[in-house]
Amino acid sequence: MAVSKANLVSILNTRLIRAETTTTLADEIRAVLKFISGFAKWKDLWANSTGSLSSGDLTIAEPAGFRVHDAIILNDSTYNKRPLEFISYRQYLRGREDEASANYDEPLNYARRGGSLYLDPVPDGNDGTTDWAYTWYYWRFHPDQDEILFGDEFEEAMYEGVMWKYLTSQGVEMSDGANYHMQLMLDELRRLKPTDDELITYTKGDLGCRSRKRR
Repeated sequence: MAVSKANLVSILNTRLIRAETTTTLADEIRAVLKFISGFAKWKDLWANSTGSLSSGDLTIAEPAGFRVHDAIILNDSTYNKRPLEFISYRQYLRGREDEASANYDEPLNYARRGGSLYLDPVPDGNDGTTDWAYTWYYWRFHPDQDEILFGDEFEEAMYEGVMWKYLTSQGVEMSDGANYHMQLMLDELRRLKPTDDELITYTKGDLGCRSRKRR
């Protein structure tokens, strides 16, 4: 059975002999879910966002809750392209292709800056394609919602995390207890964390991509 916010509150009340509610612990639960989100690339928080591009579009905005980029793939209504390649923003500024060039009609690379992807080259539609769909794969922060997305294997980490945040909020006299529960939470997360911090692996074939060389 999946862990719920009510479970987290019940365990805290039992172990610390308190009488808190999901309302009084809302901030602590939110903070713990965000902390755990940032600890690794958890499979529970791997997501995708879809959208569309038209000729002349310079950027794509990051999805809500975005944390770590994985891959972004264009589709011209015929087939999926290879994932766009990362370049630095300096490279983007220095070497962006002329969007009017007949040889470069759709993006091959991206740079990241200020919450957006900058496309290189800028799509110009010179090959007759004026609209593209895209799918952006990424790891997100846990959304602020009633349903907890982490699986049962995270229950002890979440229990300890909520007690850590709760005791931290109670003042310096509770700092030893807060540190104790923080360490127990970290031990659980290290046990769960994948060795290479990569739970999502795939090939271009898995995503339906066809490779293509830059002309």
